[in-house]
Formats: sequence, structure tokens, C-alpha cells
Amino acid sequence: MANDFQPSPEYADFFFQAIDHAFGSIENGGGPLIPFVMTIDKEGKKHMQRYVAERIEEGIVHAQNYIDENQGNLEMYAIAWDGYITSENKRTDAVFVEAGERNDSRGVTFCQRYREEKKGLFKGKKCERIGNPALIERPITRFN
Repeated sequence: MANDFQPSPEYADFFFQAIDHAFGSIENGGGPLIPFVMTIDKEGKKHMQRYVAERIEEGIVHAQNYIDENQGNLEMYAIAWDGYITSENKRTDAVFVEAGERNDSRGVTFCQRYREEKKGLFKGKKCERIGNPALIERPITRFN
């Protein structure tokens, strides 16, 4: 699956920025991550919008709808959310980013696994990355 993925440097920078922003939002105990969408429009301007909802799934749907409704003006998009991934029968916290670029019929979904650790007796929790972001899927892009 990863062998056919050759992103442009601009696209790679964009989705890694989204992954880093998603993880940075929860890194120092600031979580849970509020689903967000990052976009680059046809003029090259970057935009970001968060979607607060009662359930994370609702926020993700709002972000997806935003892409669907505004795709005519977008060159790239990234949708980020918090969730879990199961590997070798072990469930791990992870941030996910689905991204797409206008000139590619396939998008990407990456995950960055993490673990929560206590900072100290009265200091709350911090999150620590586990490994590097992993490409887990090449879905059809949201661009028609």
C-alpha cells in the first residue's frame, strides 16, 4: 500500500503539519482533541476550523461535510480526530488524520499512536508519542 504513495513535498508538509497540530493539541494534557479540518485554498491560504460536538463522531461528520461543501475552492484538506487503533490485540490511543490533494484520486489516513502518562502527583497528564506516524489507508479522496 505505501509503495504507491509518492506525495509532493508540499502535500507531505501539509499532512504532517496536521498530524503535529493534532498531537500538540493533546500533548500536555490539553485533550481530548476536538476534531478539526485544515485546508489550503486555491489562493494558497491555509485555514483551520474546529468542530465541537457532543460526540467526536459528530465533529468528524461536520468536518467531512465542510470539505464536501467547499471542495471547489480547495487544493488540499486534512481532517483530524482522536480515537483508538488496535494492533496485535492491543488497543492504543491515537490521533488520526485523513488528507487529500486535488490532483490525486486517493487520499491518505495516518495515525500517530500515543500513551498518557501522569506528569506528577498534582500536575495532570501528558501524552507521549509511540513511534512515528503510520500510513494506514489510501481512501478515495473527498474531491470529486
